[in-house]
Amino acid sequence: MKIFLVVALFLVSAYRTTLLAQTIPIESLSGAQIIRLNFKILDSEINKDSVTIMFQAFDDMGNFITGMAQRGMEHKYFKSLIDKEKKEICKDFTVFQSSEKDSPGLFNFSIVLDYSGSMEKDYPVMQRAAQQFINGLSNSKFSRVNFDNMIYPIEPTPTRNPKSVQKDRFSDYGGETALFAAADAGVKTLKNSAGSRFVILFTDGIDNASAGVASHASSPSELINSARAEKAAIYALGFGVGSYQRLSTICELTGGEFHNANDDLIGAFHRLQTMTFSNFYIIKAKCSKIPESVVISTADGKETVAIPIIASSLYASIPPDPEYLPQFGSIQFSTGSTDINKKYEKTIDQLIQQMVPYFKSNQNAKIEIRGHASPDGEESQNTLLSFNRARTAFNQVCNAISAKYPKDSDALNTMNQISFKGYGEKEPIYPVDSRNNPENRRVEIVLIK
Repeated sequence: MKIFLVVALFLVSAYRTTLLAQTIPIESLSGAQIIRLNFKILDSEINKDSVTIMFQAFDDMGNFITGMAQRGMEHKYFKSLIDKEKKEICKDFTVFQSSEKDSPGLFNFSIVLDYSGSMEKDYPVMQRAAQQFINGLSNSKFSRVNFDNMIYPIEPTPTRNPKSVQKDRFSDYGGETALFAAADAGVKTLKNSAGSRFVILFTDGIDNASAGVASHASSPSELINSARAEKAAIYALGFGVGSYQRLSTICELTGGEFHNANDDLIGAFHRLQTMTFSNFYIIKAKCSKIPESVVISTADGKETVAIPIIASSLYASIPPDPEYLPQFGSIQFSTGSTDINKKYEKTIDQLIQQMVPYFKSNQNAKIEIRGHASPDGEESQNTLLSFNRARTAFNQVCNAISAKYPKDSDALNTMNQISFKGYGEKEPIYPVDSRNNPENRRVEIVLIK
């Protein structure tokens, strides 16, 4: 039985805290069957004299558990709210079951969808899945952000009737993947929204373009700090990207979760909607001071655990990741080819518009154009292939700068800050048998130390 505590914002003048995700197992005796309980605290609203907590309860299969708030049953599981000295400080402690449709609090969602080029075959399913997610939460508000290597705010503030996802045209997109910047844009659409705030991020790729997007996060640490500042939890659905540890960590440190959608987008969106947001319980209590933890018990009363409500280090700033190298963009190639497809001419032009102003204001910055090959051929051939791809991209970028800024000496000098190198088949971003293997045949335009 998994219990998720999600906090609603009910009071205008409340002190609101967002909590780091925590999962704590407890064994619960249910007849002859022992069920493991997991508790995850996500969000809370705390007043000087009261607290309101929204939480969810699931079994190990992800099924919502009903009946825990029946008269006489509620305090079998939820015992009390305590302070640092483990003293019970809250009275009128009540628990009741509710749902998204009749919740006293409001959920605000930002739906952030990946329209990068690799989604060309799968975007119709993504659209149906996302629209069904929105339709299934009728009492919530939604903002929407689409992205490739650019950010497109489709619905800039939460509304009950967002524009239909299925009206998006893939022909308007198809570039690279500015993942961190897009998630940050989703966070910013929730600013000043009254209620709980959640970003629902879908992606089928790894970030390769956020560094070139102005005014948005270009690294994991910047995204985490932005989400914490706006008290927004990031949930991500990854499609064809495996466990994606970096994105999983971002979700965890903002109070959300990463889910691997595998090949079932409809099911993944539906499970997230029904398991995490549709049904829940609410704790309300009047307190003599701000509580630190809620005490949870097994049904037989033999074991209890105190789950922290306030994480004192939650809003500590996450320092920049010294090992993370933000990327300005990526260009893909056909098998065995060093020719840049015409569809990337627009991408290169956009990269130039991002790179040149950055170089002008950061004259010590260096960029390396890195060529890569898919690990499905001879290593010696792939080494030469990656070098030639990097050289081709380098020449095209320099030619584009010369053509666009023929009389701007500062812009022309930025070409001295660009170098290129071939990395062969040594740094694939996807397994060779992955649906995304073509993205291993690429050049990346990366800031270097």
